[in-house]
Amino acid sequence: MTMTMAHWTIAAWWAGSRSHQAFTALSDCPSSSQVSASLALGPYCQARAAANAATAYLTLGCGTDVTAHLTTAIDAFDVAALRGPQALSRLDLATAYLRADHPEPEQASSLALEALTLTADQRYESVNQRARQFLATARPFAQQPQLRQVAELLCDRTQIGARTPPALPSPS
Repeated sequence: MTMTMAHWTIAAWWAGSRSHQAFTALSDCPSSSQVSASLALGPYCQARAAANAATAYLTLGCGTDVTAHLTTAIDAFDVAALRGPQALSRLDLATAYLRADHPEPEQASSLALEALTLTADQRYESVNQRARQFLATARPFAQQPQLRQVAELLCDRTQIGARTPPALPSPS
């Protein structure tokens, strides 16, 4: 199905409406400085809701509040030392920097490198996918040396046969 401008407008309105509803519902919940589990029966915390809203806005091409949402999320994920969410949020922020009215490819590539470095030991597929999306957005800036570095790092970590650290330590 091809998305027309009307489809995108409705999708953006719906995402904005749902995001607003999610944040309104969160304000009714007790505040906690802890980050909620990614798979939980209860409500997401403010950081996860902010990160998910930012990802949705970026997917729809809406820049509204993306940077503010991601700054909040990154701070919480850094404190909790959650590598996957740290990396995904940095990649989204990097993408937002590329899509800004005045793009900042150096800042964006720095964040992308940071994201891939944070997850070098885990090599999450979701991070690899988001990094590919970032690089697709970065094509107009392909001559930037740091962006080539991001592409090389992603290629190294996704090569077939690349050694992935074991999930559990080997018995001695």
